[in-house]
Amino acid sequence: MQRLALLFLLLLTPAIGLAAHPASHPARYRQQESRAHAATTIALEEIAALLLLTGTAPLAARGARRALVRRTRRRRYRQALDVATSELTAQRRTLQIRKLQLVAVDAYGTADPARWHRERAYFCRTRLLPRLAAAGLADQWPLIGREIQRRLELAASAPFVADVAQSGPASDPRVFDPLMQPGDYERHCAMLLRMSGWDTRVTGASGDQGTDVLARRGSRTLVVQCKLYRRPVGNGAVQEVAAARLHQRADLAAVVSNAPFTAAARQLARSTGVHLLHHEQLRDFAPA
Repeated sequence: MQRLALLFLLLLTPAIGLAAHPASHPARYRQQESRAHAATTIALEEIAALLLLTGTAPLAARGARRALVRRTRRRRYRQALDVATSELTAQRRTLQIRKLQLVAVDAYGTADPARWHRERAYFCRTRLLPRLAAAGLADQWPLIGREIQRRLELAASAPFVADVAQSGPASDPRVFDPLMQPGDYERHCAMLLRMSGWDTRVTGASGDQGTDVLARRGSRTLVVQCKLYRRPVGNGAVQEVAAARLHQRADLAAVVSNAPFTAAARQLARSTGVHLLHHEQLRDFAPA
């Protein structure tokens, strides 16, 4: 700043000198005017250089740095969205099944999403956050979390793509409908099993000691009990299909439903080796 003040004084000095000499000596006046112009030009160049060093250059550098930071942030945000969305797409079918299983509908027709919300948080914690961390993008979760939650809910709520157009009556065994008849639901489950390579037989209205669908693939036999419910399936169905497995001398047993299963049913299924499935899982059911 002191140097700038001195340069401004240099700018003023030639003008003061010119004012001290009257116009009665024109030759001397022109000579001093030329020297004053040269001194003024040098002083202005010095001021411009000082301003560039002390102000303009750092401001330009800071502006460039800010622009680079903004571009980097946008790029990392988009990368994090892509990583999380890729995992959502890969898990879309499982998310759809879990939501169908976990959103319970009570006797009044009111849906309770509490268990599904816990499942959604678990999915984000165990699938999305590790994927982001592996990509070095874990710090982006607070920024993309709300958008990813919205995309997750859309993916889980999307309807399954039906194998045929749903143009027939509600009770069509080719297409699931919560209002379909129980017998058509059994035929629908048998159709889904055939997609995964099982030979199936629906036992009929009377059933066969707890077996609604009898399926074979290779040397293995599977007994299935089908439950088209609006409430969680209890452990009674697990007991019945476990008994049916003994009666049929089958290798495998499963309870299939559109509804979730109670805690007691899940506990009994673990101890008896019974599979608890949503009907959409039958499309690729291939137990080890």
